[in-house]
Amino acid sequence: ITREQAERLLYPPETGLFLVRESTNYPGDYTLCVSCDGKVEHYRIMYHASKLSIDEEVYFENLMQLVEHYTSDADGLCTRLIKPKVMEGTVAAQDEFYRSGWALNMKELKLLQTIGKGEFGDVMLGDYRGNKVAVKCIKNDATAQAFLAEASVMTDFGLTKEASSTQDTGKLPVKWTAPEALREKKFSTKSDVWSFGILLWEIYSFGRVPYPRIPLKDVVPRVEKGYKMDAPDGCPPAVYEVMKNCWHLDTAMRPSFLQLREQLEHIKTHELHL
Repeated sequence: ITREQAERLLYPPETGLFLVRESTNYPGDYTLCVSCDGKVEHYRIMYHASKLSIDEEVYFENLMQLVEHYTSDADGLCTRLIKPKVMEGTVAAQDEFYRSGWALNMKELKLLQTIGKGEFGDVMLGDYRGNKVAVKCIKNDATAQAFLAEASVMTDFGLTKEASSTQDTGKLPVKWTAPEALREKKFSTKSDVWSFGILLWEIYSFGRVPYPRIPLKDVVPRVEKGYKMDAPDGCPPAVYEVMKNCWHLDTAMRPSFLQLREQLEHIKTHELHL
């Protein structure tokens, strides 16, 4: 949208009301537009070495991180960011999600205790309307924000951004994580496919721990050399082929989840006669 359109959207003036638009003068860059004391200020967000900055002093991994920073501190802006201008149609969509049961009423959710820890945050036992639920509490860092940004617009939850170098790799479930995710912290839908292949192996082995009889420290070196687990006892050959396809070292060779669904449905109806 243009500068003028942004100013119309931020009317009537409300200090701290803001939006982010793609720059018309610098295509590919973004502009932060902030209502302040009855007028709208426009701040160009610049890219440098894949990072974002307004003042070229503080740099951010992504837009969410930038907005979060200026929400807590004006740090040179005319005001801190207080309230985002909601895109037209979003409120109606949110209402529909609530009515349909897809969005939770946070007031009815009680967090009870931590039951697990992972790369992107803790898993807590919760109570929602009398039902026990598992709640993933996303950590407040660049990779977690990338996760949220993608999850908000895509139902595959793939992470295509690299994790920050400060994260604790020890929290990654080694036997379930794709080699490129372990080695380079590159998470994507295809790394999720690798994990799904491990899950499928667990299901057909009736819950055995993956890579039986192989010491944990030896799993990654062997996998990176092309090692794949044998088929579980009694596993149909067609299903084992699906597993192996999930474990291609080349991510491009792995199937998509859509392909996996089609393959498994075909096996169910044509080969297993279930």
